[in-house]
Amino acid sequence: MIELNKDLIGKEIWGRTTGNNARNADMIVRFKVLDVKRKYFTLMRYYDIKSDTRSDVDTYCPKTGATKQQVQAGYGLNAGYDFYSTLKEASADIEKSEQLAVILEHSHKLSQLSPEKIQIIFDVVNGEFKNNEVRLSSSL
Repeated sequence: MIELNKDLIGKEIWGRTTGNNARNADMIVRFKVLDVKRKYFTLMRYYDIKSDTRSDVDTYCPKTGATKQQVQAGYGLNAGYDFYSTLKEASADIEKSEQLAVILEHSHKLSQLSPEKIQIIFDVVNGEFKNNEVRLSSSL
């Protein structure tokens, strides 16, 4: 995800829907940064990622991606966007989420695996964390 700062004014960023915005499916939205303030920033949302047709301008919270109006109405954690500097980063995050969903969907079947395969999975999941990176065991 991206840290929003004044250097981004005038540049395009990408948003991945979260919460109620992503209820039916993950979606990527293209924005242009118009202004960055201490608490909120102003973005122009494009109608779709390939078109230059502008949809609307709104003020967003950089932490949750919710609009200022949503936050003030008490819905700040209910819907919003995760922001990325490139379309590739946003797409990769969606792909990672889809992969994790498949893993969780099949997790109930793990008891059917051989002890060796369970050990390999355990080593990966229980790997040592260093700088927020999982260090895989040498058995893989």
